[in-house]
Amino acid sequence: MDIISKQPVISSRSPTKQIGIFQLTVTVSQVGTGIRITNFKFIVNQDNVGDPFDPVPANWPSLKPGASHSAVVATGDSRHPTVFLPAGKYLVSVLAPGYKLGGNWINLKRDSTLTVELQPHPLPLAKIRVHVFEDIHPVNGEDDFPLEHGLPGFRIVLADATGEVTVDYFGNPLGTVYKRDAGGNLIIGPDGKPIPVPNTGGIIRTDENGDAVIENLPPGKYGVQAIPPDGSDWIQTTTIEGTHVIDAWIEEGNDGYSPREGFKAPLVWFGFVRPKEFAPGAGTGTITGRVRTIIEFTPPVRPLTLGGPVDRPWIALTDIGRTDEQVYTGRGNPDGTFTITNVPAGLYQMAIWDEPLDHIISFRTVQIADGETIDMGDIGIPRWFGWISGMVFRDENGNGVRDTDAVGNYIEEGIPNVPVGTRFKDGSGQYATVTELDGRYSFNEVFELERFAVAELGFDRFGRTAATATPDYGITPPRPTTTHPRALTLAVLTWAAKTNRIDWGMREYPLPGPDGLGGTPDDELQGGISGIVYYATMCNELNPRYAVAEDYEPGIPNVTVNLYRLNDDGSTTNSPGR
Repeated sequence: MDIISKQPVISSRSPTKQIGIFQLTVTVSQVGTGIRITNFKFIVNQDNVGDPFDPVPANWPSLKPGASHSAVVATGDSRHPTVFLPAGKYLVSVLAPGYKLGGNWINLKRDSTLTVELQPHPLPLAKIRVHVFEDIHPVNGEDDFPLEHGLPGFRIVLADATGEVTVDYFGNPLGTVYKRDAGGNLIIGPDGKPIPVPNTGGIIRTDENGDAVIENLPPGKYGVQAIPPDGSDWIQTTTIEGTHVIDAWIEEGNDGYSPREGFKAPLVWFGFVRPKEFAPGAGTGTITGRVRTIIEFTPPVRPLTLGGPVDRPWIALTDIGRTDEQVYTGRGNPDGTFTITNVPAGLYQMAIWDEPLDHIISFRTVQIADGETIDMGDIGIPRWFGWISGMVFRDENGNGVRDTDAVGNYIEEGIPNVPVGTRFKDGSGQYATVTELDGRYSFNEVFELERFAVAELGFDRFGRTAATATPDYGITPPRPTTTHPRALTLAVLTWAAKTNRIDWGMREYPLPGPDGLGGTPDDELQGGISGIVYYATMCNELNPRYAVAEDYEPGIPNVTVNLYRLNDDGSTTNSPGR
């Protein structure tokens, strides 16, 4: 299959040198030794991520809209290591037997030779170190060394892109210990695998210092979660992006320590606190307030405004006037309100967050005197995520709008069990759900990518009539609502704490065709054939014939797909759908 690129692929065996075309020769060697590698193949992609040193800010990676894909512009191998390309920036990726996939960048301005160094197999395995601590000096979602002590008995769960990870690289349960010789090297058994120590491995739990080590892992991105002991009331305070799962990126040979702290600290750490009340009579002060979501960027009104209440927020007080230690942690009401009684006179730092960690932990300073009641009013805290929500409804009259009666009641019913989702621009899946019994759907944790995603509607049972979209739904002043006839996908940009509402209209086939009239020859009798051509980056099925596209596998653009009609005599002819 040929992948058609917007930039032409120029053969490595071009017979003549063309004006503006330069020669790129790829050589490959082993990292550290410089030994030449003589059996390899490579592809060349456009380097279209941007340039942080470009004098035009719009070309900086932080500001330039991300491309949906990077076109393959040339291929080669050790027999044909030279390709011919226009001037430009490229990424060369090299694959060689016995070596890790590697690559190098080049800004091609003249005939050039590019050397790519590869790491030889076997790659050293990696570790993830986890530390769980009591977050009380102060309550702030951070591990304040050395004031806060570790918590034992927390179960550590690991996951990757395909689900929970339960075994190590050798296929044995996580935590398995292996026999080693006097030099610390693994002892290999007759099956070519290291020999496990009996009765080791299974469930990973933190030790008396709150530490846990997961060894013998291949490099990759993992999600780590610390689960409190059964029956306990621990509350998690730490997150990096609004979930109870902490992401860990490890490369081969990683020792499990973080490279960012400036001293040896575990790669992943979790803070927890317990509910704590002031004893009756401990003080005579009272603190009240209401926690609401901060909504950012609402021009032309103001940069910040307050949205709805935070459901049952957690409120903690640290006595920063005396011990710098947690003295109170309690939970608010569903409407975001809270009341703290029996507060002794003093100076406190108030920490505010929510149970699912959808909001960013925030802080206020409170100074209270004996017998004083302090009403803090509305307290705004920012949210990590936005929302995409709406309705899939039966559009009886086909106008694309969910119609109401004279008093404003909807007269077009919702449709249950319709697939609704979003994709990244490269075609890989982002979020997916199905509508509820009344036709409603909602994505409640849409991460603020600061770039467009693609909202899409399933249409295997019904045909689509239109999509009606309202950005920043529910914000004053109201944003305009736009109806997109026959839309099956919409570009959507979701900001934290904001809601993009998309209502999808559908109805049974047949649908009116291009002439807009029903019962004519151009009616759409069914939904046609649709699908995706994707990079099969991983085959999770043991039998490849049963392989299906994974959410994380990107699509391939500009591939020609032909449709053929099967004739009665067994022959085929081209169908107009191409």
